[in-house]
Amino acid sequence: MSTRDDVLAVVKRHLVDTVEGIDAAQVDPAKSMKDLGANSLDIVEVVSCSMRELKVKIPAPSSTS
Repeated sequence: MSTRDDVLAVVKRHLVDTVEGIDAAQVDPAKSMKDLGANSLDIVEVVSCSMRELKVKIPAPSSTS
């Protein structure tokens, strides 16, 4: 299982790689990705890449119909 610091490092790396004009020194866990200049597509990319790297899977909702 990943620690909080491990998760933050992965998200930070993907944020720096995805959002143009941001460097690692600017990333603060207290700030939102939007505050750091990410648009909605950037956020989806960062979350998706981070989840893939961390092997996080969210189960599909079951159909109750």
